[in-house]
Amino acid sequence: MKVKGIGIDINDNRVNGDIDALKAELDYLQDCGFDTIELTTSGLFFILNGKLNWKQTRSICKVLSKYKFNYTLHLPDVLNLGNSPNPDIEKEIFSSCIAFGAEAGAEVLVYHSGQVFYELHSQQKREDCLNRETDALAKLAEKSEKFGILLTIENLNPEPEELKYITEKGLSKEDIRLLHPAMYLDPIAEQVEQIDAPNLGMTLDPGHLNLAIEVTGEQLLASIEKQAHLVKHLHLNDNFGRNPNPRYSRMEELLYGMADCHLPPGRVQCLSLKS
Repeated sequence: MKVKGIGIDINDNRVNGDIDALKAELDYLQDCGFDTIELTTSGLFFILNGKLNWKQTRSICKVLSKYKFNYTLHLPDVLNLGNSPNPDIEKEIFSSCIAFGAEAGAEVLVYHSGQVFYELHSQQKREDCLNRETDALAKLAEKSEKFGILLTIENLNPEPEELKYITEKGLSKEDIRLLHPAMYLDPIAEQVEQIDAPNLGMTLDPGHLNLAIEVTGEQLLASIEKQAHLVKHLHLNDNFGRNPNPRYSRMEELLYGMADCHLPPGRVQCLSLKS
């Protein structure tokens, strides 16, 4: 994969929909030397009830146009095209993100894989959700291609409530693979290859994978090497490979080296820069 730029995401809590705060954030990141910014839906408030807020969108894009950054866009973490009680609004939000990305000049959209099926005990229901997501992604990839936007699917790490479920149910590694395929690279790669769209690929998050392998037993580098040809976008950060404990607060997790703590790449052990 050819590296096009090195960037960072804006801080949702600092921006919080405030245009002046967005300017200050971009000024600071420009001074830091980044050439790419990953925008987020949750910190910019450009979608309301699934629909694009054009007034906010134009205000944001006016600010973005004053900088020489390359832009990418991270879709809502909870967005799920397959396993959702209201698939229509999920597709509407995704489409609104494509429209925003086109206005903002975003070259890449990042979507968290929806292959999370803990409450679905029927294989048929899991297959139905996967097919629903795959069909939706194929149509959305076609739509985004018209704007020159690359869609990518990101691998996930287990959330605290999912870890609790795994422990309480005594799930085997085979069970985990059935109920949470998004923690593995292979199922995402299979989906990308099945859709076979020229503007669809994977976002690889080695930090997420480092936490996932604590419960999946997969090999980090071997998994990456196998699917590296499909990776179009990277989220590089480090962690200690210890999943969170619900007894600990976010700050206490840092004391114990837990969770997706987003340390600088190579700071700990997740992905040796030498390798």
